[in-house]
Amino acid sequence: MKKVWVFQSKREFSKDEISFINDNLHPFITQWKAHGNELSADFTLQDNRFIKVQVDEEMEKASGCSIDSLTRKIKEIDNQFQLGLLDRNLISFIENNDIKTISLFDFKKEIKSGNISDETIFYNMAISNSDEFQTQFKIKIKDSWAKNLLAKEAKT
Repeated sequence: MKKVWVFQSKREFSKDEISFINDNLHPFITQWKAHGNELSADFTLQDNRFIKVQVDEEMEKASGCSIDSLTRKIKEIDNQFQLGLLDRNLISFIENNDIKTISLFDFKKEIKSGNISDETIFYNMAISNSDEFQTQFKIKIKDSWAKNLLAKEAKT
């Protein structure tokens, strides 16, 4: 199974940002190691807004230090363009066939106002492996952890 990390941007990547991400992340991923052992890893850009990094843990597991080095690399990319890649308070969903990314606070306000329903397609950042990415990354809110927000906001 492959361990997956997804980093979401608060906005779409520009062409220059895509080039920069590829030019900076590719050499890192190809040389990424855990305890001196090479990791079988790769990355992809998803929906022009997400960076998905995965490691084949059947070959070698990522260690705390290797995960820290990935986080530092993502932070370097984020610092270059102010993308919010490490902001865990961002929520992404589909609205009018476009991806919208807002703060958790604003997401709750949108639910309360009725602009977001249980049928809204939501990007589930609470995934951790390749199987979950395939089946649970883009799902209806009613099928995700965010369904709890729907019930909670409906009561207030």
